[in-house]
Amino acid sequence: MRHIGRLAAAAAATALAVGCAAPTSIPAGRWAGQGTFVDYEAVTDGGPGSAVRQRVRDHRYETSLDIAKTQAFGREAWKLAILSKRGKLFNVTGEETKLTMLLVKMQLLPNGSMLLALVEPPKDKPKAAQTLPEATVGSATAIQTPRGLVLQIDYFGSDTKERGCFVDTIRFEAGRVAKAGTYVATAAVGSGRRLARVNWVEQLRPLVVAP
Repeated sequence: MRHIGRLAAAAAATALAVGCAAPTSIPAGRWAGQGTFVDYEAVTDGGPGSAVRQRVRDHRYETSLDIAKTQAFGREAWKLAILSKRGKLFNVTGEETKLTMLLVKMQLLPNGSMLLALVEPPKDKPKAAQTLPEATVGSATAIQTPRGLVLQIDYFGSDTKERGCFVDTIRFEAGRVAKAGTYVATAAVGSGRRLARVNWVEQLRPLVVAP
């Protein structure tokens, strides 16, 4: 009887643990590390078959990521701050990429994945009065895997066709962060076109783990 009792207690404990599994959530904390980018440019002089001028370079740089849990538009949200001291790029101004944004939880899917809206934090009172659809500039998904959370961010959202492509994939695993992304843009140059593409990969370690 005691043996049966122990089995029943173990089964109840297992069921309770499964029923109380923590929902998908983006980790909060601070991470820092290094990244490498590959910067590529191709310029054509005219139509199909015209000459193509190319240049490419790679470079290592320091980078950091800060995430804090918050509330926005009456919803669960996370504030992200990214600082990459990347140096110069062929077709991007400045020598740093500095992004501050809000990821607002929109929907929790049956298998635990989350849909999120990408919102620029308000800098003045008129913007603070915006509705969530008006403030949304992009989108993101958070997908839970057996090894950790994968956060995929589309910074341009519905403007991708007009502005190009700007995406990040951030993997949280065993306290560390692996980040990879792509930026692509095209522009008219006289009678030709310019293609700019930047790919990057980053490895970051925790500085402070949020409680």
